Amino acid sequence: MFGIVLQVGEDFDMSERLTLSIDCGGLFLKSCVLDDSGTMHSKPNRIETPYPLSPERFVETIAGIAADLPKSYRATVGMPGMIRNGVVVATPHYITTRGPRTRIDPELQEHGEISMFKKPLERS
Repeated sequence: MFGIVLQVGEDFDMSERLTLSIDCGGLFLKSCVLDDSGTMHSKPNRIETPYPLSPERFVETIAGIAADLPKSYRATVGMPGMIRNGVVVATPHYITTRGPRTRIDPELQEHGEISMFKKPLERS
């Protein structure tokens, strides 16, 4: 999802289907790893949302979060803004220079907000 490939090592137990869960907010990116019953397998983590947040920086940030947590079978990423039929339509905070209630970055806006994400998400 979003061009992130989570590598599964040989030592990974596929019977333990862990999920990397990331909540992308305007101020913080919050994350943890959960099992199928919702039990946490990592401490909750949060980092400040980096700005400006180009699509490339977004993917690098998510990959960095994943690298610091237990290996996961899958990932779910909650995004602010509008998502319709699996397509990110608008992410108003992520086209600004320093986050919510700051000036829009013309370069990010010119590229159709986060146009890289304007493709349907792969369904599994």
